[in-house]
Amino acid sequence: MALKYFKHYERIYRGFFDHGIFIDPRIDDEYVNVSENDSRHGGNKILKTFKQLFNPLRVYCPHDKERAIENVTSTIKYLGNLEYLNSEKYMKLKLYQYFLEVYSSEKTKIGGDIIELFETTGYNPMFWNNSKDNWYEPKRLILTLDEIDILKSILIQSCDIDSVESQWPSTIQTSKFNIYEYFYNYLLLDWNIQIVPKRVMNKDTQTFVDYKLNPFMISDKEQRLKDEIISIKANYKLEDRIQFFK
Repeated sequence: MALKYFKHYERIYRGFFDHGIFIDPRIDDEYVNVSENDSRHGGNKILKTFKQLFNPLRVYCPHDKERAIENVTSTIKYLGNLEYLNSEKYMKLKLYQYFLEVYSSEKTKIGGDIIELFETTGYNPMFWNNSKDNWYEPKRLILTLDEIDILKSILIQSCDIDSVESQWPSTIQTSKFNIYEYFYNYLLLDWNIQIVPKRVMNKDTQTFVDYKLNPFMISDKEQRLKDEIISIKANYKLEDRIQFFK
């Protein structure tokens, strides 16, 4: 099924949409603004949820790993039982499901003042300065990487959420394999579909690893749609291609 074309996605620009937007794949024209400041589209709430999951010591200090897993599992159950999930809650659910896999990995260490996710995820959490030499100083957060960039990478690569970018015009970031089917309408209008590797949990290594589709495994349907798009673009002007939207 092709993603419906929304012209206002062309106006996702830096300044207000500094980090682009996340597209809700379930609901036409529902999205989340990736921003700490925009409460109207839920982006700051999703970022807050991510920060808490990426470093649970920031909010609470689980006595052990099992307690952390129990907390995440109960939230997944709660969200899964809701009759309706808006875009904000849907993307929170995707994050909780991702972090359940992270927390459950034997490579992940959680407890006391320890949080080690790098071996499992490839990302370093932000960490607290708990130096005993400076016990009189308040705990302070040491930022090691841009959290929004890490959040985007996780949602796009491991949660099947796509992003309309703001730093590049008419560009969508995705890890989907069926880009000619799903982004058919956008490709017809010369959008750039930027493909990043999908990252999945390897059950043997207990780590998230890149997973790329073998080029020989591309479906006949994908190849047919690709050829169809090329043909239409070669024979019709940009403004005339909308008649072929799916």
